[in-house]
Amino acid sequence: MALDEAGRFRITTKLADTLGQDDAAALMETIPPFDWHQIVTKTDLTNAVKDLATKSNMALEFSTLREEMGVKFSQVDTGFSRVDAHFARVDAQFAQVAISFAHVDSRFFQVDARFSQVDAKLSDLSTVLHKTLRVHTLALVTTMVAMNTMMVSIVALLK
Repeated sequence: MALDEAGRFRITTKLADTLGQDDAAALMETIPPFDWHQIVTKTDLTNAVKDLATKSNMALEFSTLREEMGVKFSQVDTGFSRVDAHFARVDAQFAQVAISFAHVDSRFFQVDARFSQVDAKLSDLSTVLHKTLRVHTLALVTTMVAMNTMMVSIVALLK
């Protein structure tokens, strides 16, 4: 237990009665004004110096590690920059491909429109052909009926 000033004065006074003033003062000077557990030993100092050395070494190692990691992160950033540049070129090429596909699509629409025109003309041609075939068929049938009628008439006259 640490002595306060009043306790030290009381003990010094009792010792002065027993030992005398000078001896009491000398004895009280050997008693620290704090608890004994607060006294630092050589072992404590040695351990503290070792701890400081260890902490200093750790700080140096962490500093070195930070520098090395900074270099590595810088290299990684450089690599990502290169990858970003490469992706930018790939994106530009995809944009060109998209433009090319747009041109191809417009050409297909033009070709599709031309096929529609051809289909319309073929449909018109088919209609005209059917009408022409119908007319020719009727003319042929009419001619055949007329020829048969003439043949029957000639055979009937010849008999």
